[in-house]
Amino acid sequence: MFKALHGHSLAGHFDAVKTLQCAQARCYWPYMSRDITEWCLECVACEARRPPTPCQQAPLKHVVVSKPFEKIAMDFTELPLTTYGNRYMLVVMDYFTKYINLYVLPDQRAVTVAKCLFEDYICRHGVPHSLHTDQGRQFDSDLIKCLCLSMGVHKTRTSPYHSMSNGMVERANRSIKDQLAKYLYSKGGEWDVHMKQVEFAYNTCVHSTTNFTPIFLVHGREARLPADLFLSAPTNNEQTPTCAPNEYATSLLNKLCSAFDTAAANMAATAIQQKHHYDRQVRHEAYDPGDLVWVDIPSLSRHKLAPRWTGPFKVLKRLDFEVDMGVDYEVLDQLDPRAKPKVVCYNRLKPYRSPVPRSSVTDAPPCTGPPTLTALSGSRPWTFEYSSMATPDLAHVTQSRGQSEGNIPTVVAGPVQFQPQ
Repeated sequence: MFKALHGHSLAGHFDAVKTLQCAQARCYWPYMSRDITEWCLECVACEARRPPTPCQQAPLKHVVVSKPFEKIAMDFTELPLTTYGNRYMLVVMDYFTKYINLYVLPDQRAVTVAKCLFEDYICRHGVPHSLHTDQGRQFDSDLIKCLCLSMGVHKTRTSPYHSMSNGMVERANRSIKDQLAKYLYSKGGEWDVHMKQVEFAYNTCVHSTTNFTPIFLVHGREARLPADLFLSAPTNNEQTPTCAPNEYATSLLNKLCSAFDTAAANMAATAIQQKHHYDRQVRHEAYDPGDLVWVDIPSLSRHKLAPRWTGPFKVLKRLDFEVDMGVDYEVLDQLDPRAKPKVVCYNRLKPYRSPVPRSSVTDAPPCTGPPTLTALSGSRPWTFEYSSMATPDLAHVTQSRGQSEGNIPTVVAGPVQFQPQ
C-alpha cells in the first residue's frame, strides 16, 4: 500500500498530508492518518533529502576564562592578492581581554603558521594555556602539534562544519573586514598597508562584552590617541603623580585586579543574556549512547539532487558532561564496517526513524527481481527500484494489506474505480 501511494516511481514521495489525501480518495482503514504519517517519517529517501530543522539546535555554550592569554583563538581569512604577494590574514585573539593580533601572510602553510605563532605571538605575549582553531590542515599539522606539545599548549579544535564553536574570532573577522573596506574606500591603497591601523583601532575601542578596551586589560593603561592631541585631553599618565617603580607596580597590580574582576563579571552577565536570547527558540533533545541518527555532511550535498543526510550512524557517547547540554557527539557509520568514529555537532544530527538496513539504505521491499541502482554518481546508494516489478493494482494491494493486519480497507467510489483481481 505505502509503496504504491508514496514510494512508487509514479507516486512522487510527497509528504504525509498529500499522501493521506491520495489514500483517502481511494480507500479507508482505521488509524490511516497515523499509519501514513509514521510511514512517511520512516521513508529513507524522504529522510535523506528532507532539510534540517532550523529550531533543532544545541543550547548556547560559552567558554569560561579568568585571566589574560589563558586561551586564544586563531583563524585565517583569505583576501585579494596584493602587489606584495600577500593573500591571507591570520587573526589571533585572546578570549579574556579580546585583544587581537593581525598578521599578513603570503600563504597558509603549516611552517608559515608555526613561525608566525612562535616568533611574532609567543615571543611577545608569552605561552598561552590553550589554543583553539578550526579543522584547517595547517592547524592540524604535525608541526603545529609538535610546537604546542613542546610549549605545553593544550590544542583544541572545532567540530567539523560548525564554525559557531569558533564564533568569537569569526565575529572579529567580520568586524576587521568591515573596517578594512572602509579604510580602502576612504584612503585607497591595498589592505595589507592598513592592517596595523585596523588592529590598533580595534584594540583601543571598548569591547561590548567586557566594557573595557582590550589594550587596557593587557597593558593596564589606555593608549594615547591622535584625538588626545587635538582635544588636549590629559592621559592617565599625566593625571598620575610621579612615583617610584615599586609603588607604580603595586598601583598597577591593584588596578588590573579590579579591572579583571569587573571584566569577568561583565562577561558572565553578557553570557547569561546571550544564552537566554539564543535558547529561547532552541528545541533540544539530547541523544543517548546507542541512538541511531542521520548526519548532515555538506561535502556530500553539493549536488542539487544529492541526498542531504547520510546514515544511519550510531551514537557512541556524548563529549560533554553537563546535564542540560549534549552539544558534541561521537558517532559511528553503521553501513561502513571500516568506518572510524567521528565527532559531530548536535546541529548536524537528526533522529533516524527508518528501518535499519542490513547492508545498504533502501526504501524498497524485498523482491526477487534484479535491482537497478539509481543513486547519483559519486554518492552513496540510497534508493533502489526494481525493474522487474510491475505496477501493482492498487485495490489488490490495499486488500492484501488489510487482510494481513485484520482491517480490510473499503474502496471508495471515485473518478477512478479499481476492481479486485
